[in-house]
Amino acid sequence: MENTIYIITSGEYSEYGIVSVWTDEEEANKICKLYNARKDMVDYRVEPYAVNSVSSSEVAGWVATYDCKKHGYSVDVNNVVIEETLLTKFDLGRSHFTWQEVATAKAETIERAQKILFDLVAKEGAEKFGLA
Repeated sequence: MENTIYIITSGEYSEYGIVSVWTDEEEANKICKLYNARKDMVDYRVEPYAVNSVSSSEVAGWVATYDCKKHGYSVDVNNVVIEETLLTKFDLGRSHFTWQEVATAKAETIERAQKILFDLVAKEGAEKFGLA
């Protein structure tokens, strides 16, 4: 048996957080719209997650890696390394930047891993060149 929960989240990277969890998608979207109507300049969104009756701490996912030191901060998708891997649920949506200027993002889909990676590289590049 598989169910879905709907998590209202906000923020990116270290500011990413869960606001509330819902079992009803319609109610989650309604509450999310109310959060976004506030004037606090925070972007809220609803993220669906499948909940299995059999507990598992690992899921199939993707790791996207990009070497900024070698290729620069203007990401060329041809230089992004994508690998399918087994991730812990804690790893999903996570990203980091190493001291060697290598960016890594982990997600449940290739598209999500690439988006997180591109956002991370753009943010790091802007900070590195004083644009942030």
